[in-house]
Amino acid sequence: MRNLVFDIGNTLAKYAVFEDDEILFVDNIDVLDSKVCEDIIKDNDIEAVIFSAVGKLDTDVVKHAKALLSNVILADSNTNLPCINLYETKETLGFDRIAACIGAACVCPNKNLLVIDAGSAITFDVMTAEKEYLGGLISPGLSMRYRALEHFTAKLPLCKISEETPLIGKTTIDSIVGGVQNGVISELDAYICKINAKYPDVHVFLTGGDAFFFDKKLKNGIFVNQKLLFYGLNRILKYNAEK
Repeated sequence: MRNLVFDIGNTLAKYAVFEDDEILFVDNIDVLDSKVCEDIIKDNDIEAVIFSAVGKLDTDVVKHAKALLSNVILADSNTNLPCINLYETKETLGFDRIAACIGAACVCPNKNLLVIDAGSAITFDVMTAEKEYLGGLISPGLSMRYRALEHFTAKLPLCKISEETPLIGKTTIDSIVGGVQNGVISELDAYICKINAKYPDVHVFLTGGDAFFFDKKLKNGIFVNQKLLFYGLNRILKYNAEK
């Protein structure tokens, strides 16, 4: 069975084609319209589609997909999930957060999991070995912190992510870079330690656009996987097909 999963962001629409549980390929497009969606479906013999959108998704695209296929899901707070969702405000939960945890459970089943998605914002999400999604934290990402320092001060310049993280800055730029990057690294390490103390042997996954920055910089052991969301969406799609 071939499934198509879409992750609609603010700037790009990313998608993956699955053969059962295996990713055949991943790609992205600038604009997802009905014609593009139809071409992807027909060119890859797709049988089912799921859309997850944190950015804008044209409702006509979903309607057109439903006209082509009987199994089409627009993911939201009412979507059936292969886990127990203990988040109290489910309607405000970004679907990508819980889907990434489900993806991590596909990669590492029956384990306590912490998924850190390092992008514009940094999200921390916890799922237990019993497949209970507990929730997590949301914190400003690296670039957002840099922009905030420049925006809310009169003289500080806008800096960018650097491979070097000064411990003691001897220029203003180095001081900003060291302050932002040491702060975020310490934040992640401290949270991982706290979660590990509460949920022993937690497996930590790192994903998102800035995952490359944190790889090798954290004291705690982590697994970098940029495809967790795709795996999670595919699992959700299959779970709904089975019901």
